[in-house]
Amino acid sequence: MQTSKKVIISFLLFFLIGCKKSNTSEITNINVKDSVKTQNSTKVNDHSKELSDSFVISCGSGCAMTYNLKNVKDLGNIKEVRFEVETYIDEVLSETNDESYLFYYNRSNQIEKIQHKGEKENILENLLPNAVESFKNFAGKLVNDIKINANKVP
Repeated sequence: MQTSKKVIISFLLFFLIGCKKSNTSEITNINVKDSVKTQNSTKVNDHSKELSDSFVISCGSGCAMTYNLKNVKDLGNIKEVRFEVETYIDEVLSETNDESYLFYYNRSNQIEKIQHKGEKENILENLLPNAVESFKNFAGKLVNDIKINANKVP
């Protein structure tokens, strides 16, 4: 009886230690994903002010895409934005692409639609809600930073 108690206690300790190691690795994974959210500096409209921004979209099942701002062209109510898009699968960079988007704003500087350059589809109607929210947040920051920048230029 004494031996079986020791075996059971040893098994429970082994199980608990195994669970703690698993939780620690999950925390590490979260920290690695958070560290992916780096800030890049890009000149806006060739003026001296720089817009710092990037955002991450989870595409599920260990996949994430980081959109790093490279360039912005202010075309009035339309902003042409070029991103370097890094795709991570299981926290490993699998590919990097340049993508250009057109951000369409109304007269109140509210985002109306976003399209891949050269396409007609409004991505705000077809993406998952979290991705739509990320693009809308970026669009709000983008128009506010450009508006501030324009006010500083003589």
